[in-house]
Amino acid sequence: MRSDIQPLVNKLVGSQVPRPAGTLSGHAAGLPFERLVHRILTTKWPDRCAKHYEILNKILMANPVAKTSAERIELCGPPSVSSLVSRGSAPMGKWTPINLFEEKQNDTAENILLTKPKFDLRDNEITLIDVKSHNNDKKGQPPNIMSAAKLANACKLALQEGSIKFDIIYVSVLFDPKIETLDCTGVRTISLFNVNSDIYINWTAAQQIQFEPHEVDQDFKGTKEQWARRFLGTFCDSLEKRIVKDKKRLAEYRSVL
Repeated sequence: MRSDIQPLVNKLVGSQVPRPAGTLSGHAAGLPFERLVHRILTTKWPDRCAKHYEILNKILMANPVAKTSAERIELCGPPSVSSLVSRGSAPMGKWTPINLFEEKQNDTAENILLTKPKFDLRDNEITLIDVKSHNNDKKGQPPNIMSAAKLANACKLALQEGSIKFDIIYVSVLFDPKIETLDCTGVRTISLFNVNSDIYINWTAAQQIQFEPHEVDQDFKGTKEQWARRFLGTFCDSLEKRIVKDKKRLAEYRSVL
């Protein structure tokens, strides 16, 4: 799927978007490019691609018989996929056709592409597509990619299920800030399952995986299942170090009681 998306987003190179008001930092700076990528994807796949929250609304609208949280979550696919797509038990139970889901910044991805034009993920596979924008004038800490705990849980469930029915793609948009515009200078598409280098988990930043999408390698040649096992090993090693560190801190505090 990465090879299908790259030619589509290449057309962004050289494009300009109006410069947002205020400081160019955080999520707001990338919103104009997120909209452009979304438009490109939905033009190519109008019946299979939508925003994350729109997919949820379409699933629930297409299956009105599902009333309980459990029934609705089941429509979001096997547990591994559902853990990435659904909003959780309480929100799923409260959803109604007049109380639709809205976009949330902590959704796993901005866009979801379905393998089949069928709004029931029990017999489907998905590609989660997220846009990460990079200001060429700034060289700072790599961006947050996604929650390591969420990814570890999805990988664990998928391995238990026997297959991985999702992919995670990042579209990295590089831009030069001008007085009135943001000028796109490059676009790179990567698959998380092709990253060969060790995944860094920042435990002080809400357990976020961090790397630069426009620089990270794409050298892993194994299967998604092999990648998932490798990542779980990295996650467990990192978690174990964190637990040891926290136990040491706890002992220091207890020593003065």
